[in-house]
Amino acid sequence: GPIRVAGSPRDVRAESMAGDVEIAASTPSLRAKSASGTVLLRGSAEDATVSTVSGSVLVQGGKFQRGRFESVTGDIRFQGDIDRAGSLGFQSHSGTIELRLPATVAADFLVSTFQGELDTDFWSGKMSSARELRGRELAFTTGRGGAQVAVRSFSGRIVLRKLKK
Repeated sequence: GPIRVAGSPRDVRAESMAGDVEIAASTPSLRAKSASGTVLLRGSAEDATVSTVSGSVLVQGGKFQRGRFESVTGDIRFQGDIDRAGSLGFQSHSGTIELRLPATVAADFLVSTFQGELDTDFWSGKMSSARELRGRELAFTTGRGGAQVAVRSFSGRIVLRKLKK
């Protein structure tokens, strides 16, 4: 069934097979899983691991120091910020990965896809078509760099957007 957590717990561990997991909390440590349900995180965590098999991962707001967000076929949508010394990883086999980060984010990005399309506001290099990116990696730095952001997809679309103020 569904799981809902709210407040400021010291540690969150939530797992559901078919239900949605909703966390509206700020916590140092977070582990959330669902096989087929959506995992929704409203808040922040110093260290977060969120995963699904076929459900979506939705992160709305907050700042993260370390995080790993994974889904096999579901979409991953992240809207938040990363600590300058932080590290975020996003991985999906066929779901869309969409990141909305502050325009001023200082990070080193490593984006890789085998068959998926890539659409980014952060990288201004020449990119004429997604076909040229098949089986390639794209590495770039925003601001002075610092934070590490890794995005990997086999066939899902990758979208990197600047948050509007």
